[in-house]
Amino acid sequence: MAFSSWGSRPDSLASLEDVDVEDVKEGVSQRISPATEETLQQIFQDIDRDHNGKLEVVELQEALNKLGLPGNSHAYIADLLKQYDRNHDGSIDWEEYKRYVIRKERIVQRTFQKLDEDGSGSVSAEELTKSLRKLWMSVSGEDSERMVGLLDIDNNGQISLDEFRRFVYLLPESLVTPTNIVYALVDSSDWIEGVELRLCMTPPKQPFQRLLAGGIAGMASRAAVAPFERMRTMYMADRTQTSMAGCAHNMWKDGGVQGLFKGNMATMMKVAPQTAIQFAVYDTVTDAMLRSMASVESASGLPASKQLSKWQHLLAGCMAGAAGTVVTYPMETLRTHMALGGQTYRECLADVLRTHGRRGLYKGFTSGVMSSAVSNGLGFASYETGLSFYRRFNEGVSPSPAERGVIAGVAATLVMAAIQPFEVIMRRMQVQGREGFPVKYTSVGQCGYRIVSEEGLGSFWRGSMCSFMKVAPSIAAVRFVYEALIQSWGVGGLRKYRVREKPSDLPPWM
Repeated sequence: MAFSSWGSRPDSLASLEDVDVEDVKEGVSQRISPATEETLQQIFQDIDRDHNGKLEVVELQEALNKLGLPGNSHAYIADLLKQYDRNHDGSIDWEEYKRYVIRKERIVQRTFQKLDEDGSGSVSAEELTKSLRKLWMSVSGEDSERMVGLLDIDNNGQISLDEFRRFVYLLPESLVTPTNIVYALVDSSDWIEGVELRLCMTPPKQPFQRLLAGGIAGMASRAAVAPFERMRTMYMADRTQTSMAGCAHNMWKDGGVQGLFKGNMATMMKVAPQTAIQFAVYDTVTDAMLRSMASVESASGLPASKQLSKWQHLLAGCMAGAAGTVVTYPMETLRTHMALGGQTYRECLADVLRTHGRRGLYKGFTSGVMSSAVSNGLGFASYETGLSFYRRFNEGVSPSPAERGVIAGVAATLVMAAIQPFEVIMRRMQVQGREGFPVKYTSVGQCGYRIVSEEGLGSFWRGSMCSFMKVAPSIAAVRFVYEALIQSWGVGGLRKYRVREKPSDLPPWM
């Protein structure tokens, strides 16, 4: 299947997306006709193979696998049960099924009508091809016929509304939007046919959603830990700070409550794009690695890999950290200057430019990039390792966003202890030349040597307690907010269920 990006976003794409807005507000009080209810009940009974009035896990798996959906994914089954299973008995009865599908019936019907351009009541391969082109996807007639064949139960060469319903109501709720439904259909048709390019199904809006989620997560977490961030910076950059109590006292003297948050605006301006870039680059690089592996393994006749190695996660994390720092490093320099007190953001910028020129915004750049690359590489790799351990000791169950936050916080604490020397060197390089901070270091290496020879090796961990108090909750909050947002938006589509788990991770009852 080939994919091509069109030069401009077609107006007809908006007509497909406008289904989302109104139906977000839909409620369980929505009514359906007796004929529609009878149809839905027939779909329910077709899945309920033993006719006991409940859709159990084995039955759901069978129905999912027939449609090319990830029936062997514990996370996928768990998400289906979460949206259906009101009494938490591990199955779905008719009333639970009806309660959910009635809420989604309007969006299903209106999405189907958008695909059914001639209003015939069924979707042909030609109509599907046109709809996919509206989503910047160029597909062949054979590709569209395969997608139609996936849902075409009566073998008439077209998709009816009932056949469309069978597919959509087995999707997780976050994917029941017009664009996500179409991409799920593309992914499923490729998956069931064994096409190795299946991992490239990415809606054009998802990169933006990842950037937005990362930015929101970064700002929310840093606002909560701003006082610890300033204390940490002062400890590392100013060797005259000798205790946390004394440092906190000086911060309070520098403006009361506002003094605790001095430099936070610069931090927010830096963290929002940096976190957004880091998550977006990391996800993009790991996706590219998976596609590359799938292509190579397909050519070699080997089964496609579903997971990256720890070294690949480490490399992707290093690239993400370096990319975020390269873009936002001037903000980091200004934040360090403001954290030492006495100047506003504008005054700091003017002072740095007047004293050192534009190059002054990049003092300590090498150490900063190294620190960010190493810390992010280790952070992402250790986080992925933590997820693996979690699944191993929880019978293959994937952690919730809150649990992912805890795992990320623990991983960040371990990483922080390892990269603290790079942080100290970067802070010293950034502030030298400022009033009260004479120029002492000519290079990153010379700075590190003098710190060890004059202050001892332990100086590299100055402010480490502040770092741990700040970093663990900050990273935990970033990961929690990010995962919660992308999960609610359906970012990653079906792909996230296909590449995160191995069959051996699944519990015995699956």
